[in-house]
Amino acid sequence: MFPTIWLSPTTLNMVKDCKRCMWDHVLWKQKRPQGPFPTLPRGVDDVQKGYCDQFRGSMPPALKTLAAQVPELAGYSLHKDQRWMNSLRDWKGGLSVTIKIDGQNYRVSGAVDDLLVRDADGALAILDGKSKAKKPEPGEGARYYGSQMDTYDLIFKKNGFETTGEAFLWYLVPVSMEDRDIALPTVNLVFDQFVQKVEASGDRAMAQIEEVHKMLVDHPDRTKPPQSGNCDYCNWAGR
Repeated sequence: MFPTIWLSPTTLNMVKDCKRCMWDHVLWKQKRPQGPFPTLPRGVDDVQKGYCDQFRGSMPPALKTLAAQVPELAGYSLHKDQRWMNSLRDWKGGLSVTIKIDGQNYRVSGAVDDLLVRDADGALAILDGKSKAKKPEPGEGARYYGSQMDTYDLIFKKNGFETTGEAFLWYLVPVSMEDRDIALPTVNLVFDQFVQKVEASGDRAMAQIEEVHKMLVDHPDRTKPPQSGNCDYCNWAGR
């Protein structure tokens, strides 16, 4: 067996992308090369969080208007505990869970943007902020972020929380720029907003962890799995 293997939503998503990259990442700590990371999305994300923090225990006005797009959203409120929310946003101090398969430990952790509480029964759902250049296509949220939401659902369930099996992706899309005050060097950047409901299944996340374990079992002598033929990272590295 190996020492405890740490897995995140991003790492688990690599399972269906390229097992060779996954192997290098979790066992040899050889991460995929990463170019300059755009800081604007992080800034928008921080603004979204700060906005939500003003409405703990209720539903922010901006989100209320999105119930026309996804009616289920009307049955939720933001979690009221600001201190816990601050903890959950820090992947080092938030929730995690240890999964043991055949004696091998996997530590799964992740940081969430926000939590919704279903008014009817107190069950939890994820609220995740996203920013992009154009309106998201139907089904786009599930295609790109479904695995991430599945992992969050697994972590909360394994920690004893009831979940609704739903997650809501809150998209902000820039549409125009307006003068704020001609006496000040500032402008208003106007965003349109959209929401997509995504199914969150801890069972699917568990299946991905089992796939990681199978990858290790299938290569007991530490020989690496073959690269995926369409993996740009492996092709770039000439592996």
